[in-house]
Order: sequence, then C-alpha cells, then structure tokens
Amino acid sequence: MNKGPQTNERTEMTNFKFVSQLDNHTISKYSRDFIRDKLAFCLGHHEACANYAGRSKWLPRRVIDVGLEDQDFVRLVNGSEIAEVSSDAPYVALSHTWGSARVMQLTKETMPLLKSGIQCQQLSRTFQHAIHTTRDLGFRYLWIDSLCIVQDSPDDWSEEASKMQDVYKSTICNIAATGGSDSKAGFAFLRDARNIAPFLVQATWKDISDIADPIMQEKLVPGLYYCMDFDFWRDQVEEAPLNQRAWVLQERILSPRTVHFAQKQVFWQCRQQEACETFPDALPQWSSPATALWSTWTNSTSFRKQLDELKSHGQNIAPPGTRANLYASWDKLLKTYTSCGLTRQEDKFVAISSLVKEMQSVTGDEWLAGFWKTQIIKHFCWRVEWESIYLTGMMAQGERLPISRPSCWRAPSWSWASTNLPVAFHQDTMYNDLSYVSEIKEVEVTTLKSGQIEEGSSLLLRCFLHAGEFSRLEKSDLGRHTVVFRFNHGNYVRAGLCFDEYLDCPVEQLKKVYFAPTQQSFSGELRSRSVFSVVGLLLKSAGEENGVYERIGSFSVAVPSRSDLTFMWVAGHRAETEFEEFDGNRYTIRII
Repeated sequence: MNKGPQTNERTEMTNFKFVSQLDNHTISKYSRDFIRDKLAFCLGHHEACANYAGRSKWLPRRVIDVGLEDQDFVRLVNGSEIAEVSSDAPYVALSHTWGSARVMQLTKETMPLLKSGIQCQQLSRTFQHAIHTTRDLGFRYLWIDSLCIVQDSPDDWSEEASKMQDVYKSTICNIAATGGSDSKAGFAFLRDARNIAPFLVQATWKDISDIADPIMQEKLVPGLYYCMDFDFWRDQVEEAPLNQRAWVLQERILSPRTVHFAQKQVFWQCRQQEACETFPDALPQWSSPATALWSTWTNSTSFRKQLDELKSHGQNIAPPGTRANLYASWDKLLKTYTSCGLTRQEDKFVAISSLVKEMQSVTGDEWLAGFWKTQIIKHFCWRVEWESIYLTGMMAQGERLPISRPSCWRAPSWSWASTNLPVAFHQDTMYNDLSYVSEIKEVEVTTLKSGQIEEGSSLLLRCFLHAGEFSRLEKSDLGRHTVVFRFNHGNYVRAGLCFDEYLDCPVEQLKKVYFAPTQQSFSGELRSRSVFSVVGLLLKSAGEENGVYERIGSFSVAVPSRSDLTFMWVAGHRAETEFEEFDGNRYTIRII
C-alpha cells in the first residue's frame, strides 16, 4: 500500500532534505501540493523572480477561460475584454509538442465554437490536464498556442508569433508537458518511487588497492551509501521529448517560472531556484542545470542567468566580461537550438526571435541573419557539427538523418540558418594570437516582423581568395573530409573540410572550389609541437555574375609554422578569380 510521501531525516547526503517515497503518478495530491507550495513561495519570497517579471498586467490577444473547478467546458475570450473588467488577471501558459496527434486548433471555422464554449472532453489529454492544473493553481486564464492563434491565417500567425516574448515573459507560470511526445500524453505518468528517490546500500569496496588515486582510496570506506541517478535533471528534463523542439527553448528561458511534468516526477524552475518532488527545497549542485558539469554544454539555464545579470546591472555598469560571457553563452545556446526539431522549416528564425529581442534589449546589438553585428567576424565561419550527439545518435538508432537544406529559401548560404543540421562556432578561448584576415565590408539583410528575413540577403567580404581542385582524398566521414588540395598557383595543402550538406557526388569530383581564409592563430604546443592554424570558408561561384559566391562549407589547416602557408597571404591568379574589387592584395566578393 502506498503510504504517501515520506521525508528523509538523515544528514548523510550533504545535508539535503529529500522525499524518500512518492505517490505512483505525477499528478497526485503530493505533486499538486508541491507545485502550489513552490509557486506561493516564489511569489512571496524570490527577489530575482520579482525583479524579472513582477506582476505584469499584459494579456495576450486571446486566452482560454477555464472557468471554475466544477465546469466541464471552457471558452476562448479576448484579452481586451478581460482588461475592461479586471486590472489584474494573471494567466498560465502551456509548453507542449503537437507530435503526430490531431489536436483541436483555432481556425476561422472553429472560432465561433471555441468562443461559445467547448466541452473539455473534446480537447486532447494534455490540454485537459493543463486546464485542471490552471484551476488547481487558482487561476482562470490559460494560453495555448494552437487554441489562441488562428492557425489558418498567415497574418494572425505572423502577428501573434512576434509577441511570443510578451506571452511567456508575462505569464504567471509556464506549465510544460515535458515528458510527452504528443498532445495525447498528458501530465500523468505512472512511476515506481523505488527507482526515483535516493536509497541506501551497504558497500564493502573490495580490491580498492587497484585504484591508483589515493584520495579516492580514502573515500571508499565500507559503510552505508546513497545511490540515485546522478544526472536526473538532464535525463528527465533536458533530454525529454518536449525539449528537443526548437520553439520550446525560448519558452523555457523567457518564462519567469516553469513547472515540468516529466515522466518520473515534477520539476520546478524559476529565476532563483530549481527543485523537484524528490528534492523539494532545492536540487543538489551535482544535478542542477545551473551548476552540474553537463550544464557547460546544455546551456539554456546559464544563458538565462547571464541575461538576467546584464539586465540587472545595465549596459554601462555591468562587471567586466559580463557582455563577453553572454555572447559566448549565446553561441552555446545556438548549438543547442540547431540540434532541436522544427515542424515548419520556415520557422528557423521565428522560433528564436523572442530571444533575439531580449538580447537586443540588453546589448543594443543588431541581428543580421543569425549573427550579432559586433560578433559576426568571429562566427560567420561556423561549421556543421557532423560529430554531434544529435546526428551520431540518430545514426546509431538507424534513424533517417534530417534533410540538410530547407526545401525553400530561408537564409543566405553564409548563415547557419541555411542548413537544417546542428552547427558549432570556433571559440576564441581555444587559440593564442588569434587574428582575422578577412573583413566584412557590408551586410544587406531585411528582417520581417515575424523574425523571418527577405530573400536577397548578401554579405560583402574583403579576403584572400584561392581557387583550386582536390588532388587526393585521405579520409572521409559523413560531411567531414581530409584532403590534399591543389591551388591553381601550384601549391598543395592538406586540409580538413566540413561541408554544409550531404554531398551528391564524391568530394574529389567537385570542380573549382575556392578557399577564403578568415582567421589565423598560433595554438602553442600541441603534442610537444607548435601549431599554426587557419580556418575559412569553402565557396563556389554562384554562376550569376562576376564576384558572387555561395558558401558550401568551411576548412581548417594546421601546420608547424606560419611560413608553411606563406602562399595563403598573397593574391591568387586574377585570371582564375571572379571579384567585385581587387586592391592588389585581397579581393572583395559578394556571398549570397
């Protein structure tokens, strides 16, 4: 018989209070009490959360009126109508993934039905649970994207998509169907508490003499030890189905508070604290998304904290390094974002546009087709991360890899948004004596209100440019290749190539490829020898007019000395090169 949650009174596990026995599902009375307690304490005591959100009076254009607890219907209402009768009408927002399940949607046809009222039973399980949770928390209004945005109206969709920043920043609490792969899943997951909470084991530690580390030998003494999943937040939240969706990243970061209904327990996250049913007071540091080792790579929480820090200080009085840390964190965030899935390929910029606005508000920087104006020279030589866990995991499971390019134009070839594959950026901290050998003279981009960009964007680059062809293939692995490349001026170089898409022919059959170096660095000693490295763009002629190119990938070259690449810093044969301008040393070309 389940006796209900029990609290551990022992102090062996770094003085953390934890619940040793949970109910058998994730919307039990204890789960609901946990959520109510966390929300009440946050609203009453968390200064960081109050400073971030306060009690916003803003309301979305439309919300769902969930009514009273005993009502079996809900209806769609206009936010302006609520504002006329109440100056304080907090609402809850829902993060969910549609999946393959058919869900009720707001369309021109269904709008009269939803406004007049619809039975809760006609909605998906996730929507029903969201309604009950909203009522249980004591609130009357709920925002759900599919029920509050007219799905068959491009104008309404574009207008409302541009307001996602306000929708999630202004919600009193975001409830996330984190463990569900579609809208049929709901919030209620059966669980065995014995597999969740820490449990004690008697350890004898035989044969510790084989362990070389003496400090570890001292720690491994016989006795009672607690055992549990060390990375339970990462396993149950970060890697959950919902958080593999691109739209959800900005929803998590912008919301002042999020309740995660995961498959094993309920998690709480606000601007000041992370907790769960097992650790209701706070997560241990070794599993917290703010401090765990894996948080260095899965970066949404640390980005959010750095964004809040810069906001709290203002642009002029922030501690040294705050802005640089924020930009570095943004790069890691994009790495996570580009590994997430999108149902609509055209949403690549739209699904992150609210975070772009947040960054603009604190940095004053300009967004140019996926890059910050002050950082573009550092990062426009991005690369597809063919070795990412996202792609290698799909291959290991025998799954079909994503199509590398969108079916319709979405971004210029020099933008990471031109590919559907995960990307990574070269980090300045990896190099000594880093310098840039190309110059961006002009960027032409028109950004629409929705966050999408108009076709026709281009970048004017002043650079060294060398034409050539592949002489020998040494190694090939999916989109990465090691080749010997022969430049038209007769020099050879061994280079690592990283293409932006799957090649439809062997790499050695590619004709007339151009190398455009963008940065050089001396990396000190690597394996007892110094390394001079150059990275840059792989280009091909766009075939439209002289001096117009398309990016097809990136390259890297590593040699013992800069003198080994002297030929890189002289102009190639002008007869072999198309260009807009030539200053006797470097070419000016346009990349589209």
